[in-house]
Amino acid sequence: MPQTTQTINCTRLAKTAMIIDIPFPKPCLSPTMIRLTTTAHQWAAQFCNQQRQPLKAEQVYRNTLAVWAVHELLRVEGIDSDLEASHSWNLIFQTCSDAADLVLPSQGRLECRPVDPDAAVMAVPPETWEDRLGYVAVQLDDALETAMVLGVVESVQQETVALADLQDFAPWLERLRPQKTSPPVPALTRLQDWLQGQLDQGWQTLDSLLQPPTLALNPRSDLTTRDRPLIRRAKPLALPSLGEAQIVLAVAVLPQAAPWPIAVSLGPLPPVQYLPPDLTLSVLDPDGVAVMQAQSRATEQLTLEFTGEPGDRFSVQITLGATTLTEAFEI
Repeated sequence: MPQTTQTINCTRLAKTAMIIDIPFPKPCLSPTMIRLTTTAHQWAAQFCNQQRQPLKAEQVYRNTLAVWAVHELLRVEGIDSDLEASHSWNLIFQTCSDAADLVLPSQGRLECRPVDPDAAVMAVPPETWEDRLGYVAVQLDDALETAMVLGVVESVQQETVALADLQDFAPWLERLRPQKTSPPVPALTRLQDWLQGQLDQGWQTLDSLLQPPTLALNPRSDLTTRDRPLIRRAKPLALPSLGEAQIVLAVAVLPQAAPWPIAVSLGPLPPVQYLPPDLTLSVLDPDGVAVMQAQSRATEQLTLEFTGEPGDRFSVQITLGATTLTEAFEI
């Protein structure tokens, strides 16, 4: 006996009002309400038409709208989500499970459960009780024109959750927002401390680090006297792109009434003889603006000379490719 195939008209799940997409600046009508646009219904119809069973087709349609609504809400809030990586966007998972998840890259999966306007509980299938950031209740109106995010729970151990027990979604959403982190502030090295023989962590006398000295570091050497000795300090630095090889940052200062002559120099740590090409040495002002700069062309040494008053601050920046090292100083 020949088999008969039932045709499912998924467009009937959406009302006629949704056939014409009314343009809005944003899909969100309020902080938790999302307009279900033609795009949302096109996705839902595409997935729905791949199902043979009417109840499964309707389930897929509603799950798709709920997931798309949360995806749009997160997009407006500046939080990334990946529909394509979600099980709810995969035919196999749609068919074999009650998939309504939304992947948040580098964070996890958020479960988006559709609920009816008159529902008192949110249904949560046992297959989703693990590996979820939270469970969001998404109320779909009767016309499937809008979706309202009612709230969220972090974990479930039963198949229904009372809507009265949901947490407010807006505050909970903040934990998903990318956190802006400020770059670490480099430790401040005070050159006046060197006059007292103090050495900050990592700094050494130039002669103790390089024997024999391979960096010519003598700014305004004609002013050097017993009363104004030239102070030279050096610090080995490691750059990941150089492997085990290191470079040496050296600073020389000539204390005098004012201004103080200062030189900063960059050279290879023996037995390496040359700096790598495109290595850049910069002197930055207190605002982080480069005021002096030199770039290696497989040279032996880079040196920048300038003067400053006691109390002035500057930074020395070393850049090679994507790696940047910064040392901050106060005269």
